[in-house]
Formats: sequence, structure tokens, C-alpha cells
Amino acid sequence: MELTEEEKEQARQDAIERLRQEEMAKMRKPIQAKKATTEKKTQDVQPSLFDF
Repeated sequence: MELTEEEKEQARQDAIERLRQEEMAKMRKPIQAKKATTEKKTQDVQPSLFDF
């Protein structure tokens, strides 16, 4: 089965877009992980009677 030039170009563009989306997801993941750990730290700390 032979692909036309248009089909080849569309497949290429789809692959580029998929790769771009995957890379963006990788870049966002560490930021979200850092936010989660920061939020946990603030939730774990509770003031004691000595803080007042």
C-alpha cells in the first residue's frame, strides 16, 4: 500500500504533534510533583501551644 504525499505529510505532522504533547507533559510533571510535596509539608505542620 502506497501513501500519497499528503498522507505522508499528515502522518509526519501527527507524529510531531504527539511528540510535542509528550514532551510538554514531561516538563509539567516535575512542577506538579514539587507543588504536591510543598502542600504536604504545610499540611503536616500544626501549631503547638508553645507557638502562641
